[in-house]
Amino acid sequence: MKNYKCSICGYATTLKHSLKLHVNTVHLGMKNFKCGQCDYATNYNTNLKFHITSVHLKLKNHKCSLCGYATTLKHNLKLHVNSVHLRIKKYKCSQCDFDTTLKSDLDSHVNAVHLLIKNFKCTQCDYRASDKSQLNNHLNKVHVGVKME
Repeated sequence: MKNYKCSICGYATTLKHSLKLHVNTVHLGMKNFKCGQCDYATNYNTNLKFHITSVHLKLKNHKCSLCGYATTLKHNLKLHVNSVHLRIKKYKCSQCDFDTTLKSDLDSHVNAVHLLIKNFKCTQCDYRASDKSQLNNHLNKVHVGVKME
């Protein structure tokens, strides 16, 4: 039975400590674990350890046995094998023959190609792009030396 309930959003838990952590993180935005090398902060020590390992130490313990790809996350290795080596593309566009491994890539495709959404605006002219790489290509070709931040 979940005896501890959040009075703000209704979150419920069996542990008083979990409710306190929920309120501090979700509603108060508190982050108790801070990286000593950058501005990263989190509420979970495991997240901080992973951040330091992957960002600062750049350790990539999950290696592909078929090529030289390496990553910090086991999940990313599985995505890599499925998309690159097995060519599994489970997300298919309903409006054309585009297919991809990642849902985020399908969403980007639909927004850019079918909905013509262009959220990346050039600061130098009226040009708009559907993704950051397109905008950077524009900047390099038209406004040589200018980079998007």
